[in-house]
Amino acid sequence: MKERTEEHYKINQLIKEETLAKSLGVSKQTLYQFRKKGCPWFSIGGKAYYHQTLFMEWLLVNQERKAETDQNL
Repeated sequence: MKERTEEHYKINQLIKEETLAKSLGVSKQTLYQFRKKGCPWFSIGGKAYYHQTLFMEWLLVNQERKAETDQNL
């Protein structure tokens, strides 16, 4: 994984759960399942937020792991 820079942690990259679900074309329940699998997220005021860069990195790493697991079956 790339070395993280200040850009990784900019607050303007926080996305509301509803916004992320809509942009990915998935349900909020799917995002909840991702959180159970270790997806990085934040709770602010009782609402779930995702950091755009950290979420996409997590998603890509987990897709690669799934592909490797599928190849080994």
